Amino acid sequence: LPRDVVLPTSFETIGHVAHLNLREQHGPHKALIGAVLLDKCPQIRTVVNKCASISSTFRTFSMELLAGDPDLDVAVHESGTTLCFNFGEVFWNSRLQNEHRRILGLIQPGEVVVDVFAGAGPFAVPAAKHRGAFVFANDLNPAAAQCLKANSIQNKVPPDSLIVSNEDGRDFLRGLADQQVQPNHILMNLPELAPDFLPVLWGFQSRPDRELAVKGHVMHVHCYCFSNAEDPRGDAVRRVAAALGVPTDLLQVDEAHVVRSVAVGKEMVCVSFRMPLPSAASPRE
Repeated sequence: LPRDVVLPTSFETIGHVAHLNLREQHGPHKALIGAVLLDKCPQIRTVVNKCASISSTFRTFSMELLAGDPDLDVAVHESGTTLCFNFGEVFWNSRLQNEHRRILGLIQPGEVVVDVFAGAGPFAVPAAKHRGAFVFANDLNPAAAQCLKANSIQNKVPPDSLIVSNEDGRDFLRGLADQQVQPNHILMNLPELAPDFLPVLWGFQSRPDRELAVKGHVMHVHCYCFSNAEDPRGDAVRRVAAALGVPTDLLQVDEAHVVRSVAVGKEMVCVSFRMPLPSAASPRE
């Protein structure tokens, strides 16, 4: 490359696919960059470049093939499972591997886990297979729900340990509340929008027959969001509290954890808090 062009320093690997985020200055040289990656990395068969930010309802994005085989059907080995999906159709971020492990480490055998935005199943499949949990997993993307079901079968998860849904997250949560399901963990990994879904959680404690406090049941909610604030943890906690309609000091926070830096000044944060929430708070949806 010309000396004035900054060399790409990193790329994401998803199975046999190398995923690049090239800058504008790389445009005239992108085919060369792809060819070099293909030549130097034996495990790589496909090199793609992200053309636009994630903006679709299903968290997918436009990409272009730089080199190699156009096959985007990948197999990713993570947390003792093999997850298969089409990278062009189903959201995946390899940089979240440590976060997947962290959350899985919180789950105890026999607990009920609700994964509202499950994707290919990096939380749901190992939670059911290796942590002994009973998992309700959902994704609005039909392709994600389909591959999640296939991944459950492929990884020999007992059929009654992982139940997959394909619907809007709000409808999914309302349905579980109506069935009087009592989750131990609710995972909401949709950083762009997850706080907007939080008010629906009032359904798990808003009627006497669901009164979690009386039954001594504790529900741990793990809500992900982005923050551009100087104090991303504090900002994320305030956003979660505001979405639920409770004062920040009444939100029972276990941890506000910075997952990763998305860009300069933009952090991905996971706020873990407990329900039931104080009865003084007013439920609203």
